[in-house]
Amino acid sequence: MVRNLVLIFLLACAMTFGQEIDMEAAQAFEDFRWGLRAFHSGNFEDSILSLEKSLSRKPQDLRTRYWLGSALYRAGFEDAALAEWRYVLKGNPGNTVVDNTIDVLTYRRGLGEQLEERTQLVVASVIDGQDSNAYPLRRPSSVCIREDGSVYLVAFASNEVLLLDVNNAVQKVFQGGIQGFDRPYDCLEVEDPEDGERFLFVTEYGRNQVLKMNLRGDRVHAIGARGSAPGEFLGPQYLAADGDGYLYVCDWGNGRVNKYDFDGNFVLSIGRSSNLKLSGPTGITYQEGQLFVADRDRKRIIVYDDSGNSLYGFGEGILTGPEGIAFYDRDHLLVVDGFKLLEYNLRQETWVTLSDLSSFAGRLTHLSISPNGEVYVVDFGENKVYILSEMAALYTSLNVQIERINSLSFPDITVEVTVEDRRGRPIVGLQEENFIFSEFFAEIPAARLLLAPGDPTPLELSLVVEKSPGMREYIPDLAAAVESLYEQLGGSTRTGSWSVLSAGEQVVVERELGASRLESVQAARSGPWSTRWRLDRGLRLATSQLISSKMRMSRKAVVLLTTGTLHRESFSDFSLAEVTDYLQNNGIPLYVVYFGPQPDRELEYICSQTGGSVVSYFAPRSAAALIDDIRRRLGSRYLLELRSRTDSGFGKNYIDFQTEVAFHRKSGRTQSGYFAPLSE
Repeated sequence: MVRNLVLIFLLACAMTFGQEIDMEAAQAFEDFRWGLRAFHSGNFEDSILSLEKSLSRKPQDLRTRYWLGSALYRAGFEDAALAEWRYVLKGNPGNTVVDNTIDVLTYRRGLGEQLEERTQLVVASVIDGQDSNAYPLRRPSSVCIREDGSVYLVAFASNEVLLLDVNNAVQKVFQGGIQGFDRPYDCLEVEDPEDGERFLFVTEYGRNQVLKMNLRGDRVHAIGARGSAPGEFLGPQYLAADGDGYLYVCDWGNGRVNKYDFDGNFVLSIGRSSNLKLSGPTGITYQEGQLFVADRDRKRIIVYDDSGNSLYGFGEGILTGPEGIAFYDRDHLLVVDGFKLLEYNLRQETWVTLSDLSSFAGRLTHLSISPNGEVYVVDFGENKVYILSEMAALYTSLNVQIERINSLSFPDITVEVTVEDRRGRPIVGLQEENFIFSEFFAEIPAARLLLAPGDPTPLELSLVVEKSPGMREYIPDLAAAVESLYEQLGGSTRTGSWSVLSAGEQVVVERELGASRLESVQAARSGPWSTRWRLDRGLRLATSQLISSKMRMSRKAVVLLTTGTLHRESFSDFSLAEVTDYLQNNGIPLYVVYFGPQPDRELEYICSQTGGSVVSYFAPRSAAALIDDIRRRLGSRYLLELRSRTDSGFGKNYIDFQTEVAFHRKSGRTQSGYFAPLSE
């Protein structure tokens, strides 16, 4: 109806002014407009149909082909998307946005990331305590980076702990309450495994104690006292924690590491009675049941189990004075050694120098890894913190994508933007000043950040239940799993909701988003059951439901309840790659809860590629762990609001839209566009 009115309007205009009108062009433009409307609503299949209709009338239109590529990409058809974008680039070789999009997608689809070695780290930014325009920083000793990218910075000489955002702006200053800090050396934010409350531990070198504070900066209690008895300190320095509620503190003067629970109860000392004794413990970190301790005096790293037993040591003959240590990933340990930053490969037992700061650094003491892949290195001697990035990252830029533009309240619009690095890892913690928006390359000022990764938002899950005869054998366990997941979800729209889909021979939405506990259990238990149950269609439909949800910025995930055993027709309509890409390209992870002995590799592959995980229903706390994992997942999506300055032509004008993101000498940009709603 609306389409016909638009065509009548265009025809009337042509007759009124005596001008000829290209009806094919008018219909192509109308199909294009509907294609964009469907795209920004998350209906990618409808968008593809409309854009293909537009191209059937005007096949050379590069703008329409660009958008068709975008819709195909979001629908999971990456080969077809690349073909369209390459056509656009051939017709417009100077389009750097399309060129970069093709380059990033080709890199991720190939073996680039697996074969690429970490390049040299270079200084991308500096926090300079001596800069007259910056916050005065006296003798920084350590840095602790939070999951959202914000940074705790400990100033030893000025008795402060600063909280900075990712742009190095001071957000808060902790001074230790009424008593104040006495030579704070390190800090660590932890979460109590029992109640989820978060605390900040701070070592006080001057008072020979560890201070436990809440995140408002209020003192909770102190741990330890001066001395050499069990649990006492002579110069406590660096901190580490495990996932079970235990704190590890380097006791420099006593040449040991003390272990406490989070309430401050002493457990044991590490490093004095083992065959690999500590002399000058400095840096410390914990991973998977093992405690890594840098011994500056003995010039090595020593590894202990969490009971204090020494396991092995390494670095002798290589290290000259190790201090700060941190894991870059599971297999790579970074070590501050003198003026150098070294990387140790635990699997290959090899060392690589990532950066040499000897030409300008004073005394390097500590380091921490940002969730954005940057390395913060503390220079105690020069009152600075260096922010290091891989050299390649400074030249390959950020990958910025506009997910959708909501123009229903035009001229006020909201824009969903994802920001990732070349490898697809999310860039978190960005502020309004990191974004630049333009229409027809004229900047739009005063964008307002509404939501960012890490902000509390409800969960939206699509629960897919395998309807096979094998799954029917687990009906009691299946019902109990749904009950447990519902309990962990919270069961209210404020905390989360889900829909339930049956993946049988036909895929059916049994319950829409917001289903109750009883409805969900009933839907999970009911048949029909078939040996030809449809995994591919089940996952595609579940993903489509989440994409088109009106709750734009919820944390979304697909949860599959399955035996874990697939059949040869599991990907007969949509390939494994197309199913995976559909989830991945829309930022939706797959979580698999399996009831059989071991899940097939295809399920593990989809989970690994989309950022989800595989868990056995019979594992301890499986439901709680799964929901916790989904809640913690930051993602890469930002929601911003701004006001357009462009004449919409009553909704008939295409509005060209650009976004640029700049962050620590790295940048990325993308192009998009939209229509305002039709109006008289």
